[in-house]
Amino acid sequence: MMSSIYEITSCSQSKPLLTLDALLKWSSAESSPPSAAAVAAVSDVCCKCGDSCCNDSDLQTYKIYGLPEEVEEEDIEDNDNNKHRRRSRRRKTLLCHDMKGGYLDDRYNSGTDTDNAYRFFMWSLIDVFVYFSHHFVTIPPIGWINAGHRNGCPVLGTLIVEGWTQSKSILDVMLKSTTMIDDCIEKLVDITRYYHFDGWLINIESPIDVHDVDNMIYFVGQLSDKMHRLVNGSRNLVIWYDSVITDGSLKWQNELNLLNKPFYDVCDGIFLNYTWNQSNLMQSLEMSRKDNRNYDVYVGVDVFGRNCYGGGGLNTNLAVQEIVKHDLSVAIFASGWTYEVMGEENFTENEYHFWSLLADIDDQQLATTTTTATTATATTHRKKCRQFPIITSFCQGFGPRGLFRCGQLTTTEKWYNLSEQQLQPTNHTDVQIYTDEAFNGGGCLRLKSQSVYSLFDCQLTISRRPHQWRWFYAITYKFLNNKNLNLLTILRYQLNSTDSTSGNNFKTLTLCCSDSSHNQLITTSDDDDNDNTTNEFFSIQLIDYRNPDSSLMVELIEKYNNKFGIFEPKNNWITNGFLIEYRPIGAAADDGHVVVVNGIDLKVVSSSSSTTTTTDADDSSNGVQKPRTAAAIDADVLVGHLIFDNIC
Repeated sequence: MMSSIYEITSCSQSKPLLTLDALLKWSSAESSPPSAAAVAAVSDVCCKCGDSCCNDSDLQTYKIYGLPEEVEEEDIEDNDNNKHRRRSRRRKTLLCHDMKGGYLDDRYNSGTDTDNAYRFFMWSLIDVFVYFSHHFVTIPPIGWINAGHRNGCPVLGTLIVEGWTQSKSILDVMLKSTTMIDDCIEKLVDITRYYHFDGWLINIESPIDVHDVDNMIYFVGQLSDKMHRLVNGSRNLVIWYDSVITDGSLKWQNELNLLNKPFYDVCDGIFLNYTWNQSNLMQSLEMSRKDNRNYDVYVGVDVFGRNCYGGGGLNTNLAVQEIVKHDLSVAIFASGWTYEVMGEENFTENEYHFWSLLADIDDQQLATTTTTATTATATTHRKKCRQFPIITSFCQGFGPRGLFRCGQLTTTEKWYNLSEQQLQPTNHTDVQIYTDEAFNGGGCLRLKSQSVYSLFDCQLTISRRPHQWRWFYAITYKFLNNKNLNLLTILRYQLNSTDSTSGNNFKTLTLCCSDSSHNQLITTSDDDDNDNTTNEFFSIQLIDYRNPDSSLMVELIEKYNNKFGIFEPKNNWITNGFLIEYRPIGAAADDGHVVVVNGIDLKVVSSSSSTTTTTDADDSSNGVQKPRTAAAIDADVLVGHLIFDNIC
C-alpha cells in the first residue's frame, strides 16, 4: 500500500510541548520552531557524536507518508449542536504506546546507531495507534507516523493534563473562554496538519471547576469538528479518555454511562479505564447500542496488569476475549511490556508470541459462546491490504548487521529508524524476520520449512479495463542451503463478484517463481464441474529483464528497477517478475465483471513437486483456499522484496 509523500522542515528531534504557552506560540518548523524553553527537557545530546548538536536550530527536511487508505467510518450528523461524529462499522483495536515515558531513540528523526530500540510491527492487528507521553502535548515522532501510515494505521498524538499544580494553571487559562479554547484548537489542528498525523487522544486526569465542564465539552466537540473538516479528515479521530465526569471531578468510571457520555457524544470514541468488570462491559454495551456506537467504546487493557482483568502480561488475551464477547472495541495500553519486562534480548520472539495470543481470538467463535453480543460480527480482526500497489522489503526499521542495498551490505554500522520500516505481512504468525541478510534495508523474511506461508490478506477489487486486466508481480528471494527447491506464489482471488465476502468462490493462481518454462495459465471451473470448460484466461509472461520483448516490459523494468534495484540483485539473490493478463471470455467478458484479489501466499516445495504452474478451485470448508502441501523437506528461503501492482 503506497501513499502520498510530503516533505516538512523540522528539527532533528521530535519533541513534545510542555506548557499551554508553548502550544499557543507554536508555528510550523518551516517558519520558526518553538524556542528551547517551549519544548520538553529531553536530552539534546546527539545520539551519534555525543555532542549537543541536535538543537532547535538544526532544521532538516524529512519525508512523511500520508495514510494510504481511509479509516472505515461513517459520518453521523448531530442535528442538536451541528457537530460531526464518526461511527465505527466494525470492532477495532487501539494500541496506546507508553514506552518509558516516550521520546527515547525514536525521537531522532534521522534514526540512531543502535539496533535494539523498541519498535512495533504487528500493524495488521490494530486499527489505531496512539503515541503517548506524560507531557502536555505529545506530537508523534516522524518515524512512528511513517511506520503507521505505511501499514495503513492512523497515528494519534496525546493531549494530557495530570497532577494538580501545573494542571490547575493550564486548565484555568485554557477553559476560561471559548476564544481561548478556539485558539488552542487552531494550534492543535495546525500541528496535526503540518506533521500529517491523524488526531488526538484527550486525557484530562485532573479535576476541573464545575462551571468549566461545558467549555471542556465545547473543546472536545470543536476539536473533533475541525479535525474532520481537514483535507482527508474522514480518517481523523479524536478520542476521550475516561477520566473527568460531568460535575468536574476526576472519577474513572470503567464504563460508558451518563457521567462521561456527554464528552463521548461529541467526539469519535471513549477510551475506558482499565479496572472494569463484566458488569461494566454490559453497561457500556447497553448504553452505546442506543445510538449504534458500541464499536466506538474502546475498553482499556493494561498490559502491565495494574488492577486489570486477567492480570496483563501473557494473559492480556483473557481481557481481550471478554471485551470481544461483549461486542466492544479494545484499547491495549503499554504493550512495550514485552520489551521492558521480558527483556531486550528476546524481544522479537516475545513480541511475536504476545501478539499471536491475540491473533488467535476469533470473533465468530466468541460470538457463539455468549448471549451479550447478539449481533457480533463474525469475522477475524486482521486488517487487509485494500489498495495497489503492495510494495515491501519487509524491513522492520532496524539493522543489526548494517544497511543492505540490492542484496549487498553497504555499511556495517547498526541502525534504527522507524521511517525505514516497510509494509509488514498481515499474517505474522506464519513468518519471521531475519537480519543476517537483507535485500533492501536491515532485514527480510525467512521461510524455514516446506509449507504454505500466508503473507497478505487482501481485498483488491479491480474493475474491467478497456481491453484486459494487467498486473505486475515481482518477488526477490534467495535459497540459503537446499537449492533443490522452488518458491511458489499463490494468488487467491474471486471472479464475477462486487462483494468479496459473498459465497465461497475463491480460486487460486500459482506462479512458479524459480521455473521459467511456463508462461501461460488457464483456470477452469470449480472441481465439481469437470467438463474442462474454460471461462477465464490468464496469460503470464516471465519478464526477461536482460532482453525485454516489448515497450511495456522496458517501462516496467525501468520503473521498478530505478526505485528498488530488483533487477540488479547481488549475492545470489534472484528476482522473478511476471506480467499477468486476465482476459475474460464469453459471458465473463461483460463490462460489469470484476476480479477481487483476496490474498498472497508463498509455498516452498521441492523442485520435483513443482514442475508445473497450476490453478485450483476452492475445496475448503471455510471459503479460504489453501494450496495442497507436500511432505516436509529441509528448506531455508529468504524473501527480500515483493511487488504486486495494477497496471492501468
